[in-house]
Amino acid sequence: MPRLNPILAASAVIRDESSRILLVQRANPPDMGCWTLPGGRVDPGETLEQAAVREVFEETGLTIAIVRELGQLDVPDGKGGVYEIHDFWRRRSAATQ
Repeated sequence: MPRLNPILAASAVIRDESSRILLVQRANPPDMGCWTLPGGRVDPGETLEQAAVREVFEETGLTIAIVRELGQLDVPDGKGGVYEIHDFWRRRSAATQ
């Protein structure tokens, strides 16, 4: 059965030179207080990639460039809807280290 009107979201996987993955603590529902990849909802007129770049900057202050999409997963919103989350790999650069 197809999902009706999923809430689009995008996040980025950011690793440092020690291969640690950057996580942020969620400030808002769903999953407020939980640790997750930096990301959030896609704004109207925004691509998934643009949303990932914007959300990472808003949540961490890092400027990133997207390399490719890693995958997509669905997360129930607790109200009968679903978040369709797209995870992206970011390009390493001196500006983001």
